[in-house]
Amino acid sequence: MKKALTIALALCMVLALAACGGGDADATPTPNYDGSTPTDLLGPSPSPTPAHDPEPVDELIINGVHLVRGGELTGVGYSDFDYADGVLTVSDVTVQGTGGVITVSGGDLEIVVSGEVTLAGEGASAIRGDDSNITITGDGTLNVSATDAAAIDLSGSLSVGCALTAVGDPACSSESVSALEGFAVTVNDGANLTVAAA
Repeated sequence: MKKALTIALALCMVLALAACGGGDADATPTPNYDGSTPTDLLGPSPSPTPAHDPEPVDELIINGVHLVRGGELTGVGYSDFDYADGVLTVSDVTVQGTGGVITVSGGDLEIVVSGEVTLAGEGASAIRGDDSNITITGDGTLNVSATDAAAIDLSGSLSVGCALTAVGDPACSSESVSALEGFAVTVNDGANLTVAAA
């Protein structure tokens, strides 16, 4: 009787597991996607996420890291740099980059400087803008330099409303350089550009 009861109980457990789908997960072999994930192969989900508001710039790269790509935020940040709606706030930092420090394209950018900020490019411009105008404001001091390149290289114009010292070959290559209210360009001799409070 015990043997029959044990067999009946084991059979009930097998049927219960089969009905619940609780089979051995390792029994099904994992397909080989040759380096791609299943998400890569399945295409978009049936209910796509709503479109994000486009950013005022197409691309914003800080020391090689994309904060904005294709007019969309990437969700990646960079220490001491805070970006929102076309405004990049930079606070008390020294950054040296071989490919440039701040690169923007496809829109106008305002850089707000807080504290002492030093940006140095090696063999590339520290600040670069393609199809962009840049405005620099704030209560801090910005020191920009580059070796074997323009410290600031813009296809558009540069407007400055904070203390700025730029040194490069040349210091600034842009359509125009202007000082905002309360500031004045005190040196602009090619290799050096200085903006100070008026």
